[in-house]
Amino acid sequence: MEESGDEEKYVAFSRTPKSSIRANINDDHYNCKMATFIIFFILFIIGVIFGLVILFKPEKKERKKIIVRDNIMTLNYEVNDIQKKTNLIHESFLEFILTMEIIINNTYNISLEPTDSYQFKSEDNYTIEIQFFENLTTFENMFLDCSSLKEVNLSNMNTFEVKSMSNMFTGCSSLISVEFGEIDTTLVTSMDNMFSYCYSLSSLDLSQFNTEKVENSSHMFFGCRNLQNLNLPNFKMTNNKDLSYMFSSCISLTSLDISNLDAKNALDISGLFKNCYNLKFLNINNFNSENAKYMKEAFKGCSGLTSVDLRSVRTDHAEDFSFMFEECSSLDGLDLNNFRTSNVINMQGMFNGCKNLKELKINNFDTSLVTDMYNMFSDCSSLINLDLSNFNTEKVENMAFLFNDCTSLISLNLKNFDTKNTVKMYGLFSGCSSLTSIDISNMVTSKVDNMYKLFDNCYSLTSLDLSSFDTSQVTNMQSMFYNCSSLTEINLNNFNTNNTENMEFMFEGCASLKNIDVNHFDTSKVTLMNGMFSECSSLVSINLTGFETSNVVDMYCMFSDCSSLSYIDLTGVNTANVKSYKGIFDGVSQEGTIVFNRELIIDEIFELFPQNWEYIEKNN
Repeated sequence: MEESGDEEKYVAFSRTPKSSIRANINDDHYNCKMATFIIFFILFIIGVIFGLVILFKPEKKERKKIIVRDNIMTLNYEVNDIQKKTNLIHESFLEFILTMEIIINNTYNISLEPTDSYQFKSEDNYTIEIQFFENLTTFENMFLDCSSLKEVNLSNMNTFEVKSMSNMFTGCSSLISVEFGEIDTTLVTSMDNMFSYCYSLSSLDLSQFNTEKVENSSHMFFGCRNLQNLNLPNFKMTNNKDLSYMFSSCISLTSLDISNLDAKNALDISGLFKNCYNLKFLNINNFNSENAKYMKEAFKGCSGLTSVDLRSVRTDHAEDFSFMFEECSSLDGLDLNNFRTSNVINMQGMFNGCKNLKELKINNFDTSLVTDMYNMFSDCSSLINLDLSNFNTEKVENMAFLFNDCTSLISLNLKNFDTKNTVKMYGLFSGCSSLTSIDISNMVTSKVDNMYKLFDNCYSLTSLDLSSFDTSQVTNMQSMFYNCSSLTEINLNNFNTNNTENMEFMFEGCASLKNIDVNHFDTSKVTLMNGMFSECSSLVSINLTGFETSNVVDMYCMFSDCSSLSYIDLTGVNTANVKSYKGIFDGVSQEGTIVFNRELIIDEIFELFPQNWEYIEKNN
């Protein structure tokens, strides 16, 4: 029993064989060696990479010494974002070697290459002193989009060789002060976008600027919306070819004197004063623009100007007058008889929105090359008379909304209007609510494809002679006579509607018409007739026996509020495809007669027939 117990103890002790123990020890030893090898291998690789980096690292350029010590500018820089990384100088200035002195509580210097960045770690204001080498030739993009920059002092800068200042302060939206001192801009040729989007600038003194060699000042002050004082006494600009949008959107400027600005070589003065809507005084007495080709939007949106003397403005080579005075809503008079317009092609929207304009002298306009007069006098709501007797419209293709909303116009002489090449005529007289008659007997409309709102809201018109109208190409007659409420008769005998697709609201609101003869209309292509005769409250009868309406899908309120209508002949009217018909007979006379072909009238419309009327069926 004792031996058995000893044997049991021995067996229990020997459950893990010695060979297994040795194997485990050997495995651990092997793993340790492998780990050590891997660590040393990784360190070796890192060492090799580091060595290669050191070997091939580009040699750091030796920092040059500052040669001109007085060539200094100082800045005041506010960092709004904690730890904001800021490139102070634009990357195009790779030739600049500079030193920055940053003054916080304790003064210390930081030397930077032009492409270096300095990481600010507080929200303090910084005064930065930058020293440049001499012989700089460009300041282009120097402070581009430095949106936290507040003050710049360039009074000690040596700029006598600088040729470009393009985009110099573009996007410096916090900039409130720039000191130029006696800056030398004698050789500068480019100042385009120089101060564009400097939203916070309220005053600029550029009296020391020499601009005789400047060739481009496009958008120079564009978007300086807080700029109230601008001193430009020596701006000559005699070699400037591009003045486009130079003062555009300077919305706080109330006066501007550029009487010394000679723009005789400028080719583009588009948008020059666009949206300077608080500008009340503008002196351009010596403005010479004899070579300018593009004048579009030049005064657009100058809604504060009550008058402007344009006698010195030359337009000998001008080609584009589009939107030139658009939204000059305070101008009460314009004398443009000195304008030479023989080369002008575009007059689109030229006087659009000149709501207060009472007198317009354009007697000498030569419009022989003009192709676009869209919206030209639109919304000139104070104009009573307009002499266009000298207008040559032979090449005009677009007359759409030409006199739109000239609500005070009482007479219009269009006898010499040649419209043989006109394609767009929609809205031509729309809103001419004071016109009692229009002589359009000489108008040729053979190419016109759209007569939408042609006489819309001409509610003083009593008669219209349309006998010469060729409407064979017209696809749209929507609202053509809408709300011509005084019209007592209208002759449509020569109307050709073979291509017309839209007649919705065509006669709506013609409350004085007692008869409308449209039985000869070819309506085979028409899809829309909704509101076509709505509110023709004097209309007694209507004959539509010739109407072919199989393609019409909308007859909504077609005869609604025709309160005198007592006879309707719908014999040829087919409503099979009509989807919208609500209110089709609402508001017609209490008693009357309706003639129709039951086979062509869908049940839904038949159920809407006036209840107390006599029904006469005429089936094929």
